[in-house]
Amino acid sequence: MNSIAGFARVGKEPLGVAIAYLGPLNVLFGMWFWYIVILIVMQITYALGYYSGITGLAGCGKVWCGDSSPSYGPPLKVTPMVIGGIWGISIFLLVLSWRYLRDTLNAALGKMGQQRASFEKDEPMSYRGIYIFFIAVFIATMIDCMIMGMSLVSAVLTVINVSMLWFAMMRVLGLTGVYYRKAEKGGIMHRLLLWPSAPEDYKTNINYLMSAHINMWVADAPDMGFAIGGTFISGFLTYKMTSLTGVSNKSALKVLVASAVLGSLTVMLGFFYAAYTFGLSKLPGTYAIYGCDALCERGVSPDRWNIYPASEPWIAQFGIGFIIVGLLSVLHARYVWFLLEPVGFVAGLGAGWEWGFWSYALIAWVLKTLTLRVGGSKAYEKYGLPIAAGWIAGYALCIILGTIIFKIKFFYPF
Repeated sequence: MNSIAGFARVGKEPLGVAIAYLGPLNVLFGMWFWYIVILIVMQITYALGYYSGITGLAGCGKVWCGDSSPSYGPPLKVTPMVIGGIWGISIFLLVLSWRYLRDTLNAALGKMGQQRASFEKDEPMSYRGIYIFFIAVFIATMIDCMIMGMSLVSAVLTVINVSMLWFAMMRVLGLTGVYYRKAEKGGIMHRLLLWPSAPEDYKTNINYLMSAHINMWVADAPDMGFAIGGTFISGFLTYKMTSLTGVSNKSALKVLVASAVLGSLTVMLGFFYAAYTFGLSKLPGTYAIYGCDALCERGVSPDRWNIYPASEPWIAQFGIGFIIVGLLSVLHARYVWFLLEPVGFVAGLGAGWEWGFWSYALIAWVLKTLTLRVGGSKAYEKYGLPIAAGWIAGYALCIILGTIIFKIKFFYPF
């Protein structure tokens, strides 16, 4: 099937089906539906003469090999389209929730009267405290970025960029069990407003160097050690667990803050100790794969920066993704019968096409539809849900054991 231009990756791990099975049917449908749409569109563009060498590439190459890939090359440039959808999810979630935001501001300003106590009773702190905490962290992060060499404008864009990206990813993660794993989604605001192309002095331009490097990697995968996304995931999932277990949100906040402080200190001290004791080249993970210099080059060098998220021009594709998600958000919120959900678009083109998750979504959609049609919600709760959850729990147990063995093997090879 490699002769089909857009046919790149297929997921074959049963764990993916178990995770997807827990997602809403309309989101699962959207993931494989939009995958089929992009597959057809890619085939049409291929027939028109674009991506001429793509059928000679392996699945990974079809996704990531520069302008020969629909991810970056004209006319589709799928990556900025997905990023536009990600920004659309964040912005339209805020727009459609404007009444709730208005109420939180009224509570923070003391305009709710006696209703304020009941409105805030389940929150980890008062809304006034939350807004003050948010502003303080925003400013502190900006200062941290400026200490590293970023300009004020770049520092502001960095905090906004990371927040908008991972806020949307939490929505995607909550409804699909996966997120859009890709570094190229990180530098979008800087490419748009500061550096459409990498400067000639990029190796000595500290503002550009740190801005490009930080924004690329904080947008990438937590499993590669870039902790910003992992912080969002652990924070959001912690509050989800408190709602399921009845633990106080205030207690959860205390644990999160303590973990952030102690965890950061422990990780940095441990990293420096390991680096000076064993050497960076001997450490497992990113540094061993790319090398210390290559890790930085991968995000800031002109041949990478100038095609992330795509080569110029790419704003039209970004706008298309943003508009599609906006329309889907409004239609899905207004009409109960409207099947397509905005998360399905982002996940279908992102994790679906690029990482092969479309196949998990399709199989899970078929299985869950059959479960509900044959046995209804009782069959899902009695059989479907326990089987999927048990599979995931068993896989997690294997990972825990494997991680322990891996750590032992690093110090005592066998």
